[in-house]
Amino acid sequence: MTVGDSVLYRLCEYGRQNPSDRSFYFREYAAPQTAEISDESAWKFANPALDDFLSRDALRLDAKTARADNFRRYRLGQWVNGASSWLPREDWDACTDESVKVDTRTPVVLAFDGSISDDCTALTGCTVPSNGEAPHLFVVNIWQKDEPGWTVDRDEVDAAVKDAFKRYNVLELVADPYGWRSEIQKWAKRYGAARVVEFPSYVVSRMAPFTDSLATAIRQTQVTHDGNPNSCTSRCECTRKEHSTRRCNREGPQGKSSKDRRCRNKRHGLWPGRLARG
Repeated sequence: MTVGDSVLYRLCEYGRQNPSDRSFYFREYAAPQTAEISDESAWKFANPALDDFLSRDALRLDAKTARADNFRRYRLGQWVNGASSWLPREDWDACTDESVKVDTRTPVVLAFDGSISDDCTALTGCTVPSNGEAPHLFVVNIWQKDEPGWTVDRDEVDAAVKDAFKRYNVLELVADPYGWRSEIQKWAKRYGAARVVEFPSYVVSRMAPFTDSLATAIRQTQVTHDGNPNSCTSRCECTRKEHSTRRCNREGPQGKSSKDRRCRNKRHGLWPGRLARG
C-alpha cells in the first residue's frame, strides 16, 4: 500500500477522518507508523490471526528476509511513501565493519562501473571468503561530479585500476562495458581476458537476480562493508521498479516482465559481492 491518489487510500483517509459517519464502516488493522519491524508486540495490531493460524515464526522469517517497505506494507498494514527503496539505510548501516583490513594476500573481485559526465564512476571490491567469513565490500575509488562541465579523468581511472591490481590479489575485474569498452579491452590485454569480465548492468534479466541476492545477504547481515559514505549514498538512493525488459535490455527486446532497481546514482559495484558469495 503506497501513499497516493488511489481509491483505497482515499477511502481509508475518509474513514480515519470521519469516525462518526454511521453510513461508512471502517476498521483498520495496522501497526503504529513508528513501530520497528522487529517489534513483535506491534505485529498483533496488523495481524489478528497471529498465533492462531498465522505462525509467529513465519513473520519472524519475513522480518529477516523481506524488504523493509514490503514487510511494512504486507505484514504491518502500513502505508509507505513513494517508490520503494531497494535498500533501506539501516540495513546497509548494520553491515558496517571498519575493522576488516584487505591486504595483498586477500583474494578479491573488483567491480568497475563507469560514467562520462553526469554520473559517478566507481571502482569497488569484495573479498572472496575462504574460511567461512563474510564477504567484505570496500571502495577503491569513486569519481563524482563536482562542478558543471565535469567529466571523469579516464587516465586517472586507468591508473587506479593499475594500482588496484598491484595492491590486491585480484581474481577478477568485473566491468560494465557501456561507454568504456576500449578501456576494458586494454585491461583485458594487460591482465588477461580470463581476469577481466564484461558484465552489462543494463541487462535487467541478468542484473535483477544479482541485486536481489545481494539485498537479501545485506538484510541478513551476511556481508560486511567499509562504511564509505559515498557507497552508502549510491546504494540507499536506489529505488525498486517493475517494467518490461523490452524497454531497457540493450541486447535485444525480450518482451518479458522483469524487476529493475533504478537510482539517481548508479548501482556502483553491486555485483562483486554476489560473485564472491557464489
